Amino acid sequence: MNLIPVKQGFRYGYVDIFSKTIAIKPLFDSASHFIEEFAKVKDGVRYGFINERGHYVIEPKYEDASNFSEGLAKVRIDRKYGYVDKSGKVVIQPQFVACDDFKEGLAKIKDGDKYGYINKSGKVIIQPQFDIAENFSEDLALIGLSGKYYGWKYGYIDKTGNIVIQPQYDVAKSFKEGVALVSNGLWGFIDKKGKFVIKPQYNYSDSFSGGLAVVGNKNNFEWLYG
Repeated sequence: MNLIPVKQGFRYGYVDIFSKTIAIKPLFDSASHFIEEFAKVKDGVRYGFINERGHYVIEPKYEDASNFSEGLAKVRIDRKYGYVDKSGKVVIQPQFVACDDFKEGLAKIKDGDKYGYINKSGKVIIQPQFDIAENFSEDLALIGLSGKYYGWKYGYIDKTGNIVIQPQYDVAKSFKEGVALVSNGLWGFIDKKGKFVIKPQYNYSDSFSGGLAVVGNKNNFEWLYG
């Protein structure tokens, strides 16, 4: 998609990045990037979706909304979240106080103060039981549990809800390129069996991207990065 949102005055429209001309006039109170052919826009206090011609494909009627992900978009109606398809049909009734976009076929939901996961039919696949949870990435999801005598500990579950790497890390990130960044004071990388492939040794690190990861160590008061 070669259209990006731009602001003119108090309104948003879209410019063609190649011709550098306005492709969709600034008519919206907010506008997102095009994802899966549609863009989320705001008109007044309601959200809807437009196509690349600037025509509404789903009228602005939602209190809140997210961009489409895996064919479904999260929307809020009467303070509850559910999901619609690209025709605007409600496929999962608004019932959640909080939820997330679908990733790898599952979406994170919140029930009370616990998190679980549903499938695209709205069926609860993993019962809400985790204090912290992230979206699935490379078939595993980062989860966190709080203990009676300790703070948060992070581990990983598979798509059946089985804990495959026990909660044991003070800080952790989702899997990327087959490894996950974890720390109990120093950062290192584990594989999907929980084995360290790069031992904890860094004061700072980021996840791998394109086969490389930024790491840093503090030498006295100077940060050194590689």
